[in-house]
Amino acid sequence: MTAILVARESSARGSRPMPRRPARPPLARGASTPRRRAVGIELLLPIAAFALLAFALPAMRAADPAEGLDVLRGAGLPLVPALVLAVLGVLLAVRLRRRASAVVALLAVVLVLRLPLSAGSDVPIYSWTYKHLGVVDYIAVNGSVTHGVDVYSGWPAFFAAMAGLSQVTGVPALVIAQWFPVAIGLLLPVAYAGLARAFGHSWESTFLGALVLTIANWVGQDYFSPQAVAFLLGIAVLAALVGARRRPLLGVVAAILFLAVVMAHQLTPYWIIGVSVALGVFRWTRPRGIGIVLLIIAGSWVLLNLDALTGHDLVSSPDVVANAQSIVPGVGSDSQRLTQWAARLVALALIGSAGLAAVAGLRDRWIRRRTIVAGVIAFSSFVLLLGQSYGGEAIYRVYLYAIPGCALLVAPVLARWFARPPAWAGVGERIARGLAVVATCAVAIASLQAVDGAWFPNRVDPGAVTISETALAQLPDDARLVSPVSAGPGRMTGDYARMAAHDPIFDIGLDSWPGWIGSDFAGETWLGELNGALWWQNRPTYLLITDQMRVTAQYNGLFPPGGYDRFVAAIASSPDWEVVVDEGDAILYRLIPVEESS
Repeated sequence: MTAILVARESSARGSRPMPRRPARPPLARGASTPRRRAVGIELLLPIAAFALLAFALPAMRAADPAEGLDVLRGAGLPLVPALVLAVLGVLLAVRLRRRASAVVALLAVVLVLRLPLSAGSDVPIYSWTYKHLGVVDYIAVNGSVTHGVDVYSGWPAFFAAMAGLSQVTGVPALVIAQWFPVAIGLLLPVAYAGLARAFGHSWESTFLGALVLTIANWVGQDYFSPQAVAFLLGIAVLAALVGARRRPLLGVVAAILFLAVVMAHQLTPYWIIGVSVALGVFRWTRPRGIGIVLLIIAGSWVLLNLDALTGHDLVSSPDVVANAQSIVPGVGSDSQRLTQWAARLVALALIGSAGLAAVAGLRDRWIRRRTIVAGVIAFSSFVLLLGQSYGGEAIYRVYLYAIPGCALLVAPVLARWFARPPAWAGVGERIARGLAVVATCAVAIASLQAVDGAWFPNRVDPGAVTISETALAQLPDDARLVSPVSAGPGRMTGDYARMAAHDPIFDIGLDSWPGWIGSDFAGETWLGELNGALWWQNRPTYLLITDQMRVTAQYNGLFPPGGYDRFVAAIASSPDWEVVVDEGDAILYRLIPVEESS
């Protein structure tokens, strides 16, 4: 067969003999190529990262905030070298063009950043996870949404899907919520890979872009929430829209996925609409007017659910500066400020490097159009600041939506630096490439601080979960469940709906009262004023105090030193409050009514 092919080729070339590749000289004993010397190193690095991660997780579970609020200085310290080794593993695997090794190393990066959020605690992390569990539980029990209670009734797709998943698999929603960050963390690089490949990136550039996406995402949207799924599906929609340029049928796929996003989340669809319109303008998708179709879909859904938006503004403020500010109560602790600056460093590094890559790309006429499209995906989300503060979280959403586009801009540059460095590179370029590796690792460490820096205030007490579940089931409809600090598992079961129907803020934190933050709780008058205000409402009143609230107050600097402990001591010694349940890390008090106390 080979002879026939050779004969045909020779005939086609005018019977000229085919040039033969010169024989490779045999290697001397003990000699090896550079590639052979590096065999296995790119796998050893992530394996070492896995080992350090396994060592850190038990220590994080047993960590005590009294040893310091920054977990990365204590129990979580092994995560730092683990992440560095995993990042180096990705870079080396891409340099050696070992795809399987790159997958393993990228998996290590994801797990170092996301697994502690799930495996480091007995219950789901983040207090705000539990309000979503309540909606899921209500749908699972009643088979319908909570009309007239909260905004979730108008966007029920995520909650209905999670309720169905729990019922079909038999896995409790609480367990699904605990491992949800890991699942989203693993799926996001896959969705991005689809976008990058549709955009025409090489596999090396795709892997490096997935690395950028993973280490840049410190926002924490990957918890059990509609935002997590909407962001994941949003990237898939963009991948389908970009792919529709050559395969128009993918435009239909994009519209179907977009409908799921519209039914799940209020804000994400409008980021997608803006990008889709721009893609049509630059002829990077087909049909070019698909953005108008998506706008009609989103607008129709809003019109169908206007009743759920009662008390919520579609456009809250045109003040871009005000909308870009986050709402963080308290004066903050050193650990909080360190975490904030780490997050800002990552954001600045990502957006700054993407901006520089965009400027360089615009100067090259061969990639100018592609750069413009990637820039639109990267920076169009900033338009959202023109109309919404999103409760002080708009700036986080804007940054979140910018990450995939920024990765598209930065990844090809990284690929030219790391994947295919020129053989003629001099000493200066080699030093610059080494500095780039160091900078990448430094940004990854800063991202780790941004993700886990608030570990202790975000870790929910298991005893509080038990108390909250029991309280929601047994308290009367008109009861008020207050807390000194807005932290802990709140509306975690469907029973919240009957209480919220009576009072939408039945579980308000006292730290939202005017003049509460900054109080030192010295003297005796404040307790009488507090009790009097609660008695005046003439409702059954309960007070939940947890260890998490103490840590949150300390981390955010809500009260002067010793203020929170004086509050707890005063409640414990007051004859007007009695202990209902004591779980050790959480205590539920009842305010004795006036008629009983007298």
